[in-house]
Amino acid sequence: MKIGSLPNIFKSRPLILVLTSLLLAGGGYAGYRIYDYTWNDPIFCKSCHIMETAFASWEKSVHVGVNCHDCHHLSPQEGMQLGYSFVFQRPSAVPPRHGKIIVSGKFCIQCHLERDEKYPQAVSIRASQFHEKHGFEKKIECSKCHGYKTHEFLPEERFCVMCHEGKEVHGAGMVELACLNCHSDRTKDLRPEREKCLFCHGSDEIRVQLIREERLDVKHFTPSPEKIKAAIKINIPADSKHQFDCYA
Repeated sequence: MKIGSLPNIFKSRPLILVLTSLLLAGGGYAGYRIYDYTWNDPIFCKSCHIMETAFASWEKSVHVGVNCHDCHHLSPQEGMQLGYSFVFQRPSAVPPRHGKIIVSGKFCIQCHLERDEKYPQAVSIRASQFHEKHGFEKKIECSKCHGYKTHEFLPEERFCVMCHEGKEVHGAGMVELACLNCHSDRTKDLRPEREKCLFCHGSDEIRVQLIREERLDVKHFTPSPEKIKAAIKINIPADSKHQFDCYA
């Protein structure tokens, strides 16, 4: 067919420009949708069969509303390697970690210290002495205490003894308590201060006040009502001259 015999529709330069623009816009939109799905939709991560268990635990976790890539950051190269492995190698299990830190603490503090506007409800560690001591002074990775079980972010009652071995308590009534039932988030050395001891051994007013402050040690771990009731009560008048710490 000669050029001169082409239909008139192909001879209209404005129309060609319009069609080209529509084609580019459609391709750009399709590309954006593919990018958004692969990077911002957790369902895409579930499409890999070895992620089903991790996805199920994520759905039950406190991070259920958090996008996978907000914690699991991948470079473009890592993303391509992951995609190649999924399509061509079809692994049957998650590869061994070999001690690699999967989620760096620098991503945790974006929400829990610097306050990411995407997740304003994230619990702040700004006033926490526990995190000051372990995370910033000792440089311990967040995942050492949080998430050592897949997507289980709240520490267990005795998680401290994984590192702090061979510790003893001085009273039989304290043996079954969680570490944070006694250790305080208010002191620099994390030792119990008098108010923390009086949580069990003092009045209801002290317990109400500590709970109202919502510090992490009381927010996540409190002794059972039975333990509190069984604890010997110490009546210390507010105007007493003897206001020493229990461990002074």
